[in-house]
Amino acid sequence: MEKAGEKAKSFLTHSVFIIIIILGLYFIVSASPTLTGYVVLDAGTAKAKLESALSSSAVFSQIAQSSICVVINDPELPLSLQASKTSTGWTVSEMRGMCSGFTSEDVIVQFKDYDSFSKMVDDPSPRNLANGAINRDFEILQSRYVELGGNVVCDAAFRVKYCDSLKNMATPNQLIDGDLACCLDKLTRAEKKLLEQHLKQGNYQDEMGVLQQPATIAGMSMTTSIIILAVVILVIVGIVAGVMMGHKGGKAPSKTAASMPGTGMPGMPTGMPAGAEAAPGAAMPEMRTGYGQPAQPTESPQITDLRNYVQQVISEGYDIEEVRSHLLEIGWDYQTAEQIIGEAQQQLQQQ
Repeated sequence: MEKAGEKAKSFLTHSVFIIIIILGLYFIVSASPTLTGYVVLDAGTAKAKLESALSSSAVFSQIAQSSICVVINDPELPLSLQASKTSTGWTVSEMRGMCSGFTSEDVIVQFKDYDSFSKMVDDPSPRNLANGAINRDFEILQSRYVELGGNVVCDAAFRVKYCDSLKNMATPNQLIDGDLACCLDKLTRAEKKLLEQHLKQGNYQDEMGVLQQPATIAGMSMTTSIIILAVVILVIVGIVAGVMMGHKGGKAPSKTAASMPGTGMPGMPTGMPAGAEAAPGAAMPEMRTGYGQPAQPTESPQITDLRNYVQQVISEGYDIEEVRSHLLEIGWDYQTAEQIIGEAQQQLQQQ
């Protein structure tokens, strides 16, 4: 059995997403005094205040789509509020029990009574949150994105909904410690090592295959790294070919070639056929693999996640026009939105 200190440390280390949700609720309900005492004077007023606070919250305004259920399980006066964010904004509804249910709510936060609720919102420090979790003043119940035990299900839909906000609220190291490395598009060598250590500490999984992605050199983009790698390979191949020709008795060139016209790569041969030089602005030839096939362009993880998300919401019955409007509202351009929707529809038809 874990000691209290160990439980607190575990809660703080592996619940970044949950802490952010609770902290966000604090800033929301702190402006709603009718929610912080034993008596809710007017449920309609409480809903209106919560809806207004959600719209102006620095935490939740960054989330494009969400459904959060807040349950105050007081024996005398239980209250359940469902906060839903869509393309038109936040809507708060008074519900019963666990709102729309475990499989429909993104997050379900349950407080055992109004005292526990008040304690958390009056002092939402990490220490108080950890103690509250140990004392069961509140619970994060199983829901669409939270498994039993608190593990966050960081799938493609979660990434589209929450990762941009989480990356603005936490550092890469904090996301890794919080079992949210799936929100990171790429890892430096140090971050990859930290993730490996994190996965060994508990029963965690590399859900999105982050460790399978090649680590990048700090400060360099993936494209730059690929170009550097291609140049290194070409130079090595040129050196090996020269050595082999020398061993076969081939005549060595009278002097070292300076550079290939238009490339500036030292040591590359200059004997190009007449008229074969690339004209200014001409397209570069296709890079080919070892089997003579054109290399396929690498698609960004954001596009892949977005297509998976659009495919999911279309399969759930959302209207195409509503999906298109949502993509435009959260910052995607019209051409990309149309392409993603078309590809998602095509994949659904093939299933």
